[in-house]
Amino acid sequence: VGQLLSAADYARSLQYLQGLSPVTAVDVIAAEPGTVLFRVQLNAAPEYLDEAFIRGSVLLPASAGSDYEYEYLR
Repeated sequence: VGQLLSAADYARSLQYLQGLSPVTAVDVIAAEPGTVLFRVQLNAAPEYLDEAFIRGSVLLPASAGSDYEYEYLR
């Protein structure tokens, strides 16, 4: 997940991931300024996670690969 520019952005994205129904667990794999790599354990097919992202407004697909960017809602 990119575009995490503060601790609040990180906390909100982590809380969002943990609250999705297809998600059983979330771990941080790596972090660097502005970006966190999460490992997400699912209790359903990955397509359900994609659908949850589409319905939500916290993470949006990035222009590259399977990356996502944090969406700022102000």
